[in-house]
Amino acid sequence: MNSVELTRGIEISFRTRPANRREVIQALETLRERVLASGRPSDCQISEDLTETNVFRWSEWWPEDSDTAAIANTDRFRALLGAVRLLGSLEGFHHVTREKES
Repeated sequence: MNSVELTRGIEISFRTRPANRREVIQALETLRERVLASGRPSDCQISEDLTETNVFRWSEWWPEDSDTAAIANTDRFRALLGAVRLLGSLEGFHHVTREKES
């Protein structure tokens, strides 16, 4: 089986108000489904900070040879940032890498 290593990514953390919590979760789940259904090698995780309510993290991964600029210019990615801005406040945005498995 040929597996593609997902070594490049982004992590976005943001805060939302309690009144927007349900809408944020629905938007994130919908956007995550679009990532996973895209047919491209990728992965996406959504998590919530356990120490602070209503703080979420979006992590998205793709292969090393993927064009980061092209991914950042997709409608889906712009929708993610738009939802963050509309429903909360951006806390952090980082390009990240992880080691290749040996």
